[in-house]
Amino acid sequence: MKLYVKDFIKSKFATSGEKGFELQNNIKNNLNDKIIIDFEGIDLVNTAFLRRSIGELYKEKNLIPKLEQNLTIQNLDEDDLEILNSRIIPLYKNYKEIEKSQKEFFNED
Repeated sequence: MKLYVKDFIKSKFATSGEKGFELQNNIKNNLNDKIIIDFEGIDLVNTAFLRRSIGELYKEKNLIPKLEQNLTIQNLDEDDLEILNSRIIPLYKNYKEIEKSQKEFFNED
């Protein structure tokens, strides 16, 4: 399955967290198949869109193997891909541990 972000969000600007969340749900519902997320024709992507559409999926530990096996990103600007792979995805992969550390630090239950 190939999802063209431009067709999905009906814009060449991937900046809406809300649209990112809609794409996230589409990805999640199709993770049993190979999915290509194609950013062809997108002129601008912000981190809010990347976090909502892809990053937050990595908070769910049970999805990580399927994401790593079935999800491919194409035509995303090299700098945006670097941000996604080196900052956003690792942050959400470790989300539970970070949250736990913060609670311990602030003595919250």
